[in-house]
Amino acid sequence: MKIIQNGLNRLRVLASLGATVATLGFGATQARAAWVLQDNFETNLTSTWQLGHAGVGGGVYETSGDYSRSLNNDVYIYSTTGFSSVGRTVIIAPYFAGRNVNTRAYIYLRPYQANVKVNFEVIDPTTWTYIALKTVTLVNNGSYQLVMTDVFVPHRSDVYVRVSVLGNGTTTTSVDVDDLTVVGDATPSFQPTYWNDGSTIQYNNNCYNYSNNRRTDTFAQPGRATGHQYTQISIAAVSSAAISDGLVPTTASAVSPNGQTKIALVIAPGYDYHWYRQDSNGMWTHKPGSTAATNVDNSGNVIYNPETANRGVYTQFAGYFFTPSDAVQGQGHANIN
Repeated sequence: MKIIQNGLNRLRVLASLGATVATLGFGATQARAAWVLQDNFETNLTSTWQLGHAGVGGGVYETSGDYSRSLNNDVYIYSTTGFSSVGRTVIIAPYFAGRNVNTRAYIYLRPYQANVKVNFEVIDPTTWTYIALKTVTLVNNGSYQLVMTDVFVPHRSDVYVRVSVLGNGTTTTSVDVDDLTVVGDATPSFQPTYWNDGSTIQYNNNCYNYSNNRRTDTFAQPGRATGHQYTQISIAAVSSAAISDGLVPTTASAVSPNGQTKIALVIAPGYDYHWYRQDSNGMWTHKPGSTAATNVDNSGNVIYNPETANRGVYTQFAGYFFTPSDAVQGQGHANIN
């Protein structure tokens, strides 16, 4: 139990907080990843997190491990009137202007009274308005409880993430705060109705358009946008042309540090090339030429791995690439034409 004396929490040892950027993979050998920031309050606690309050309340940094959910550190905030808060700036690495990144924040909270009302907030630091807000009433069950925001699309890379415990005006309410996670994902999902319109989009956008999630209505070709279009159908020639468009070669197990989408190139020697796209659920989909986008291979099976799927005449597996896609269908950012 926390001890409050003269309106202040008995201070314990101060220490530091850990913030690391990691990735979440899906699938054993064909890893895809969302960008993830994990902060377990273990490195630079006082310089990373800021306490604040309006009204009667406050907060302290705790490092004894007695109250943390993981490791040693957490933050305790309490309020009688107004609110008390703890927050930090988060840089959403996958974001750039015009890119839609589906983002969600998670935090663990432990209340010390019944019916503790808390705001979990994502704030625009310039206008100090909400980008996302989740208000919850926590039941005191003696344990940490996960609270998450709804999915939001940030319009800037820097946001302020904050937990505020709301005073009820009569008694003190309080929570421990620990283990922040922020996840950003710009990988598209499989939405065939967008591509399979039986008209302009379907007939004028091919596998290269689809894999890059970029509608050009030009039946895009690797290298054409940069003046380096392939001159023969080979792994080396098509790969080089795609690289000139800004695609980045990678591996099956690699994850992108800034949330780019993984795509795969295959070759029918001397005849044609084809591209597959890994979607937000970790599965692979494709759009053969002007035909319909699909999530199955030539045998009608869903595609877990483009290396082992039935690809028909595309017998050569050329490799994997990263492309700057977007969570919104058809709105990728690769330089293709």
